[in-house]
Amino acid sequence: MIKFLRFFLTAKRKRRRLALGAALCLLRMLRDIEYDEMLRYEVLIDKLDCGADALSQRKHLAAEEEWSVCECALGFIDYVVDDLEMVFNTVY
Repeated sequence: MIKFLRFFLTAKRKRRRLALGAALCLLRMLRDIEYDEMLRYEVLIDKLDCGADALSQRKHLAAEEEWSVCECALGFIDYVVDDLEMVFNTVY
């Protein structure tokens, strides 16, 4: 499959532009999904009261951990999307 994709992409610049556009579209969707998940965890953290019981504390810590993972992923995805958009607009 890699050989086929390499052949497809080396044939014409127009095909590379199409592939880059598809990759950008997927990354933008992924960025939107990560952002929505991060907001969902923010709301969950706000709703959870870090009470005295251990179950509440575990849920709160788990929600904070997931929020942190979403934030980290979102940071990387933002940089990639920005860089690829620059390439897409200037080179292709």
